[in-house]
Amino acid sequence: MEKEEQEAIYGIWDQLVISMPTDYIATKLVQKRLLTLDDLDVLEKIQIQVKKNEYILKAVIRCPSPDTFNIFMDTLRSIESLSQELAAILDKSYQNHMQNNNRQQVIEAESIPKEHEWSEYDWSECLQYLAKNLGRKWKMLGRKLGISESRISDCEDDNRGNIAEARVSMLFAWKGSWGDAEPSSKKKELLKALANCDLQSLAYDISQKSW
Repeated sequence: MEKEEQEAIYGIWDQLVISMPTDYIATKLVQKRLLTLDDLDVLEKIQIQVKKNEYILKAVIRCPSPDTFNIFMDTLRSIESLSQELAAILDKSYQNHMQNNNRQQVIEAESIPKEHEWSEYDWSECLQYLAKNLGRKWKMLGRKLGISESRISDCEDDNRGNIAEARVSMLFAWKGSWGDAEPSSKKKELLKALANCDLQSLAYDISQKSW
């Protein structure tokens, strides 16, 4: 699966996991050989529909066939009403990511004001500000920053019913994973990830320390 196709799925991940009719999708994808019978056995053991759909999407993204995205789109289109709407939303997400990649909308290092390195207090304020303003794209940002799906799910599960705290937990988990990396490089990485999530206004606020 191409990068833009993966990003299109990640872009509407929450809508897909909430709305997909799990049993129908799983059966169709087995018929089209994107899922296996072993996958069906795993799905039967998962009790929560959202978790089942997350498993399906992860399996689709891992599939090496170059036709995977089109097969998945056709499967969504084969279902009446809501799922047809999902197919249209996914197609729009794919087109948007293609356009964004073609325009190469990335904030370069030169656009960042020259300043002293941020203190721990600065980073804390920055991440708290982001957590309050990310909206529904918080998981997308996490993926752009290289946070695993399981870690994102852990942050959500540990803060069930409190999305704001889940966002805070995810962002500070990212900060805690830096190791010996230079904070300045992580600032650039954060700004680039925000831009790639179509959150340029937030990226600008962060670059200007406007929180």
